[in-house]
This record gives sequence, structure tokens and C-alpha cells, in this order.
Amino acid sequence: RPLRTDGLYWRALRSGMDAQAAEYRELVVQLEGELLADPGLPLSHLQHHLRPWHSVLAELALIAVTVHVRGLGGAQVLELLHLHGATGSPQVAQSVGLLAQRCHGVLYSMMSGWMLYGRLVDPMGEFFVARASTTTARRGGGGRDG
Repeated sequence: RPLRTDGLYWRALRSGMDAQAAEYRELVVQLEGELLADPGLPLSHLQHHLRPWHSVLAELALIAVTVHVRGLGGAQVLELLHLHGATGSPQVAQSVGLLAQRCHGVLYSMMSGWMLYGRLVDPMGEFFVARASTTTARRGGGGRDG
């Protein structure tokens, strides 16, 4: 199937990864300032601050590659995040949890639109509820009784 990178879940995932990358960049800029202010700063200082990011960035990269290579969308992204969030590393669990929060926001928005207002806003076909085709609806094959 063709790779689509414009779905709502893709956008939420990218947004979450961008936010975490921004946090990492801020830390690097801060450490750069500290290093410029004190050139004798030990390497262990940098390692201490950057070490937690090693596993987080590796996990985020693995998630991004998996989503891209498999062309995942919708609930598949949520399932992948659930699997990657079940880890012994608190930093990785928190990071993946933040991504999952953003992606769950997409799901909750779709669900509330459908359940509360009867609207099916799903331009990329990522929601688990789909509009019945007119042929299926006429035959009565869309419901439990038909």
C-alpha cells in the first residue's frame, strides 16, 4: 500500500517527536553555553546530562522507522506506541507516553465527534468506524440484523 504521511496520527506523532527533539536541543544549547563558560568542564558532566537521552532517542528513532517502513496509521500507531511504552526505562516510558497522549488525542477527537455529534471526520480512513457504502446500506448488510 502507498505510504501516506499526511494522516492525523502521523501529524500527532511528528508533533510529539518535534516537541521532544526541541527539549533535547535546548539541553544541548544549555550544555554548550556551560562548556563555553567553563572550558575545563569535565566530560562526565556532559555524559551525566545526555545519558538519559541516549535510550530515548534510540527508541524514538526505532518508532519512527517502524511507522515509516510499515506504513502504519490509525490504531496501528497506537498499538506500536503501547508496545514500545512497556519498558523498564522510566525515561523511555515517559517519552513514548507523551507520544501516545498526542495520538490518543486524535482518537478521542474522532470518537467524540462520532458519538456526540454524529460526525465522521476521518479524511484519511484511520478511524475504526467507516461510512457504509450506498450499496451495502441498500442491501441492509451494514447492521447486525442484515
